[in-house]
Amino acid sequence: MFDAVIIGLGPAGSTLARLLAGKYNVLCLDKKVAEGGFEKPCGGLLAPDAQKILARFDLTLPKSVLVDPQLFAVRTQDLSSGLTRYYQRFYVNMNRAKFDRWLISLIPASVPVYAGAKVIKITRDESGFFTVLFERNGKRKTVQARRVIGADGAASFVRRTFFPKHKIRSYATVQQWFKETHKSPCYSCVFDEDKSDCYSWSVSKDGYFIFGGAFPVQNCRARF
Repeated sequence: MFDAVIIGLGPAGSTLARLLAGKYNVLCLDKKVAEGGFEKPCGGLLAPDAQKILARFDLTLPKSVLVDPQLFAVRTQDLSSGLTRYYQRFYVNMNRAKFDRWLISLIPASVPVYAGAKVIKITRDESGFFTVLFERNGKRKTVQARRVIGADGAASFVRRTFFPKHKIRSYATVQQWFKETHKSPCYSCVFDEDKSDCYSWSVSKDGYFIFGGAFPVQNCRARF
């Protein structure tokens, strides 16, 4: 019996696990594989608010997480109007998978972390306790907890289980990496009403040019 089971070890889940360590009996379940990480479709930029939170915890980013170049402006393009503007933004350009693994490495050893654990089912009995069924290394196991914390992202299994009527707007994210060929790397934000009511982005990282976007699920690859 655990006080809490945290599902998902992105920045939110791993930070919470670190803060609860020593105060509660906590178990962490994360479907990413510890060694390989998870190459998430993500620009991999650390925003100023996130930088402030790290500073509040007296944390500094290791050099291994950072990538070149460090960019201080966003080129915003509105294809419908044909306008282009530059906005100063102090983002930190980083490798998102390495950033996640670094945060996980800060969780004290007293907190068990099960990497590669895929949650299959969560139930709650009349007394309010939760039973979590998960699969890891080809085997299924169950644990019990007083609380279940869903830090498992936009497609949260926890939210779908306990709040099925709470629908959120969904997009499919598609991203592709290309070898960098131009001499003026930049971070751009692109709006195109014909393709998506969200946006697309590009960013340069260690000799690669990355283009991605968030699109309506239907025909998302064609829109990309």
